[in-house]
Amino acid sequence: MPLHVVAAGDSLVATSDVYSSVRRKGQKVFTVSTLRLQNGALVGQTVAHYKTDKPDSVLVLKTDGTKQ
Repeated sequence: MPLHVVAAGDSLVATSDVYSSVRRKGQKVFTVSTLRLQNGALVGQTVAHYKTDKPDSVLVLKTDGTKQ
C-alpha cells in the first residue's frame, strides 16, 4: 500500500491510503505511524483507523523496526 511519509522534528510520520483490512475482514482501514530513532532502531506506534460506526474503530499497535 502507498505510504505518505513526512519528517517532523525528530519523528517520521507515515500515513497510508485506505485499503482492505487484513485483521478485520470486509472493513476498510487507513494507518498513521509515528516513529523515532532509538538505539539504532525505529520505534513508535501505529494507529489503525477503521471505517465503521462501531465504538472500536481504532486499534493502537506498537511498531519497531531494525536495519537488515
